[in-house]
Amino acid sequence: MSTYESVTICDNVEIVPGIWQMELYAPKIAAKALPGQFINLYAADKTLLLPRPISLSAIFPERLRVVYRIAGKGTEQFSRLHREEQIKIMGPLGNGFVLPDISKNSIVIGGGLGIPPLLELV
Repeated sequence: MSTYESVTICDNVEIVPGIWQMELYAPKIAAKALPGQFINLYAADKTLLLPRPISLSAIFPERLRVVYRIAGKGTEQFSRLHREEQIKIMGPLGNGFVLPDISKNSIVIGGGLGIPPLLELV
């Protein structure tokens, strides 16, 4: 079951031009999250009605990490958020990854912003 709540930003840094990494203090959602799931982030600007779905790149006991690209007004707004500010999120969403028999070797392939959700998997 998904949770909708206001969470605290622990960190929000530009890791390469136009690509940002945000870490969120979200213990309720982190406790239920699985590799391959995502969260919806809601912009504070009420004219931007739709949430932005962002894949989880790391899951910690009380925190979540996401990596996103500035692609429009919503993600541009996220990039201006600072440590200790609040943001509304919903999650975890999606089914996560289904792994084959773990006794067999597997290859994980991804590219671009498809790589961050694979980090928690490996």
